[in-house]
Amino acid sequence: EISPELIPGAEIQSTEATLGPYDLHDFQLYQTTRRGFAPAKSAFLAMHAFREATPSSNVLEDRAFGLVEILKHQRTFLRRFFLTSQFKRTCVPNAPKVGDGGSLSPRG
Repeated sequence: EISPELIPGAEIQSTEATLGPYDLHDFQLYQTTRRGFAPAKSAFLAMHAFREATPSSNVLEDRAFGLVEILKHQRTFLRRFFLTSQFKRTCVPNAPKVGDGGSLSPRG
């Protein structure tokens, strides 16, 4: 949520409604940074991961996305992450780093 004091006179605004679903941003972040996949491959995988909900799927109905919506939000993510460096969402816990592999954490 964007707090109302940041935008005077405005109602409480939803960051997710403005920038796109966190599910797709997290998916794109993982595929880009951990796997090194190109945007086209990430979009292809997201299309299958977030396909329309069916009775046998594990996708929640409100979290199913079509290809056009996936590409729209992927473009937003890529612009913010690579061009403007505005991607500041952090999922790093307040604890020592445990594990191997690359990291976006300032702890290294």
